[in-house]
Order: sequence, then structure tokens, then C-alpha cells
Amino acid sequence: MLIDFWTYSCINWLRTLPYVRAWAEKYKDRGPVVIGVHSPEFEFEKNVANVRRAAQDMKQATVLNKADGRIAYRFHARDLHLVMGPAAQGTSVRFRVRIDGQPPGAAHGIDVDEQGNGTLTEQRLYQLIRQPQPIANRQFEIEFLDAGVAAFAFTFG
Repeated sequence: MLIDFWTYSCINWLRTLPYVRAWAEKYKDRGPVVIGVHSPEFEFEKNVANVRRAAQDMKQATVLNKADGRIAYRFHARDLHLVMGPAAQGTSVRFRVRIDGQPPGAAHGIDVDEQGNGTLTEQRLYQLIRQPQPIANRQFEIEFLDAGVAAFAFTFG
């Protein structure tokens, strides 16, 4: 049995969600069960309607079923990460990242090259952007060149 203490607005918990789901799926035929215990940190997280809505929203991740899908996002941070991966285990998905319509160059994260190219091979946190100083408002865009990606949550550093 795995007991998962969670609260829906905690980024640290959101980062673990894909792993907990993967464990539950992988070991479901062997008996272990995941029990989630909602542990609110803020007043708004104590509202039952908010918890129900968040739990409902957290059921599949955003999944791309056709190639050439995109996500665009305005951000102001040094690092931009996205929790994502192939929707089907054992597959891979190619992607391309742009900042303000251009390849990231020196602002690329560890999971992409200077041209913004990368490949998803597992569900995890991917570092896509790591801006050098100065930090500015930027337009981020990711294009998935293949179908079959599941995207869960953005995080920033």
C-alpha cells in the first residue's frame, strides 16, 4: 500500500503525480493500492468543491493524439520545466522549443539542444529553458512533431 499525502496546488506534489500513477499502473496486478489523502495547506484547498474540481481536472493530463500540436505560454523566470512524456510506455516523441519565435540558443535547458530540439522518452520533469541574465518576459512555445504526448504541469525556477 502507498499512502500519498497531497494538496492540489503544491508544485512539489504535482511533480510526483506522474510517478505515483505509473507505480499504480505497473503494480496494480500485484496487489498494492495507492490511497490519496488530501492535506490542504491553504484555506481555498479546504473547499470541497475546489478539491473535487481539481481531482477531476487531474484525470488524463493533456494528451496530443496527432502530430504538430503546440503549447504557447508567457513566462517570467530563469527556468521553464514541463512535466510530460510519451502517453504510451516504450515510445518516444520528438519536440521543438522556441523563445520569442526563435531557437533558444544559449537559453536552452538540459533536455533540448541550442536549436530547441529534444525527444521525450519517459514521463518526467523536462528542463526546457534556462535563461542567462537578464531574465525577461518571454513567449515560450513547444511544438510536438509526433503524436502521443501527455503533458501534466509547467514549473519554473
